Amino acid sequence: MKGIKSVIGLLLILKFSEAAYNCSYQTGICSVDKQSISASEPFVVNRENASSVTLLVLSDGYMPQPPPTIFTKYPELNLLSIANMSLQEISSNVFTNAKKLISLLIMRGQLTTLNNGTFSGCENLQSLQVTNQKLSSIDIMAFQGLKNLQNLYLSNNQLTFIHPLVLATLPKLMNFNIDYNLLTEIDSQQFISNPVLYGVNFNSNQLKILPNNLFQAQKFLGSFYAADNQLITAQSFGASYVDVKNNKIRNFTLSSGESTVHIQNNLIRKIICSSTNLTVQRFYADNNFLTNFLCIRDMVNLTDLSVVNNKMPRPTKTPFLKLTKVRAFQMYNMTRFSTVLPKVFSPMVSLSNLRVDRLAAYKNLNITLPKVSILALTTTTWNCTYLSSVNSILKSQRIILVFNIGSDRSRCTL
Repeated sequence: MKGIKSVIGLLLILKFSEAAYNCSYQTGICSVDKQSISASEPFVVNRENASSVTLLVLSDGYMPQPPPTIFTKYPELNLLSIANMSLQEISSNVFTNAKKLISLLIMRGQLTTLNNGTFSGCENLQSLQVTNQKLSSIDIMAFQGLKNLQNLYLSNNQLTFIHPLVLATLPKLMNFNIDYNLLTEIDSQQFISNPVLYGVNFNSNQLKILPNNLFQAQKFLGSFYAADNQLITAQSFGASYVDVKNNKIRNFTLSSGESTVHIQNNLIRKIICSSTNLTVQRFYADNNFLTNFLCIRDMVNLTDLSVVNNKMPRPTKTPFLKLTKVRAFQMYNMTRFSTVLPKVFSPMVSLSNLRVDRLAAYKNLNITLPKVSILALTTTTWNCTYLSSVNSILKSQRIILVFNIGSDRSRCTL
């Protein structure tokens, strides 16, 4: 009797180990949804032709560890996505045969660390995403062998520090995203081995200081994000796109090469231009403590300028003489003045969209500012009769009167 039970038990085990996972298949894409996957079983899906599977998606199920047989059974995989599978650990032999893998996405899991050699075998991997995990540490050689990796995303984890040697094995790294972590510092040698690095995202961490020579190995930086941190000082690093809004910055430094700059919602009193060759086209400095237009007045390539809610004095023509390319200009909620003469904007010969507090006059505005087609009212204290008169004057000049949300259009019928 015992012998019969043993045989039956063995047959059940064999049957279970050979069972295939259900796969929704569409032209090379195999999706395995809401299933439990064991690391001890051979990974087989209900497809006869394994070579036809090039994209494998595992989602919304249970798989604490990936089966090492994934790439032995499906050697042609070039994309693997693991999402919401309660992943807790990746053994060192999982990716040994992942020779053709180009993109790997590991999202919404329970990983706490990446061990040395985790991705060994992924020699052709170009994009790696390990996001929405519980990562608090990454071993120095975790990315060893990823000589072709271009994009690395580590968003939404619990990392407080990245050892500079972690990225030293990635000579072709172009984009690095580590936003929504707990970083408190960045080593000055962090990117010394990544000469082609193009985009960096540090948004939503706890950084207070960034080393001045952080990007010493890069010839050109395309984008630099460090918004929503605790930075007290910052610079643009010459990146084409810069975003450091929502910090505690007091002084901000520009160099050259910038195209778009966001420094809103800081404590900035002074903008420092370390170069006379300014290339900035779009500059947004709302909600700071700027007291003058120094540096801004020399941004001869500006097309969009916003300095809402600062402490600048009533402007004269002087700050705007070189700003002939500006098309959109916002300057309201200024604590040191409420009205301004239209003629001070006359050097801005390309100006078409103007948002200020109150202009001292609206008649002949199309002569003073011939390209203005939109004028925005930003205060909420208008007299409706006067507002109607202004609207009629502007309408006769083919200038559209617009309002900010919550202003007078809600109570005045025009």
